[in-house]
Amino acid sequence: MERVRQQEAYRQRKVEEFTVSRPEPLDVGPALEQAREATVQVISGASVQTLALAGLQVSQARELVATILRIDPRAPVLVDGQPVRPDYRLASGDTLEFVHQAGEKGGRNGALH
Repeated sequence: MERVRQQEAYRQRKVEEFTVSRPEPLDVGPALEQAREATVQVISGASVQTLALAGLQVSQARELVATILRIDPRAPVLVDGQPVRPDYRLASGDTLEFVHQAGEKGGRNGALH
């Protein structure tokens, strides 16, 4: 009987030793909350990204995402469905859309053009 109690105590110590406690939730703080709030949804064709572009001008945002989304430099730009000038400053929650014309594939500088 003593041996059974010792084995049970040993098992209990091993279970406690290998039990992983859940970490405490992290306090994200105001900086991360502000970063989340400074996002702009960017749409180009079928591509949709949420990026921290709030505060930038449309022309600056175009330069940053041109390579990622393969944006034609001449593509019309809409913010929240309305045409805007290149110096328009993006606000948090805006939707920035680079318009593809129907039937257009990629840039216009391809070998077949």
